[in-house]
Amino acid sequence: MTAPTFDLTITKGKTLAQSFGYHDEQLVYRDITAMPSKAPVRLTVTGHGVPDNWAVRIERTRAPAELNTPEGEYWTPLVVDADTLEFDQLDMVGARAFAPPGVLVYPRPADLEGWKARMQIRDRIGGAVLLSFSSDPADQADGTIEVDVANSAFVIGLDAGQTAAIAWSSGTYDLEAIRPDGAVVAVIGPSRVVIAPEVTVWA
Repeated sequence: MTAPTFDLTITKGKTLAQSFGYHDEQLVYRDITAMPSKAPVRLTVTGHGVPDNWAVRIERTRAPAELNTPEGEYWTPLVVDADTLEFDQLDMVGARAFAPPGVLVYPRPADLEGWKARMQIRDRIGGAVLLSFSSDPADQADGTIEVDVANSAFVIGLDAGQTAAIAWSSGTYDLEAIRPDGAVVAVIGPSRVVIAPEVTVWA
């Protein structure tokens, strides 16, 4: 699986907590059985299994047809409970009543139990290290990485004091994970980092 790229913006003086979901190559299909709310749209998808901040698609809905996700796009719903998802970007007031079939489709979340992760920001590929991140508390020279097993995600973090102290303006990074069997996999491929200025500086 080819790792995606993601350009990262770090704002000086602000806490950084950026989450990266990780999935395998299998797709999950779940039947949509009802639309209890039209604005924002809420869908009943029994036992959907969607983690927080996870990208999904809605497909093959007969009515309302505009509920289907446009080709090449994904939506990120709010997980209300184990059987309900809310899509605040969708307003179906005035649309036809929901009529099945309808299918929720999403990449299967990876089981990250026992995984580790590491990341470096450098001034260029192969250049000087600007910041290092790790999920290992003994190796957290700068930033942290939380392996969020429940949501199949890696969360990188810097506190506000650390971001305020950044003296460079741009760089490059990638994020890699180490599976329990020792294999190293790419989560995010080489991508750009940009430092945004801080506006509010409280003395």
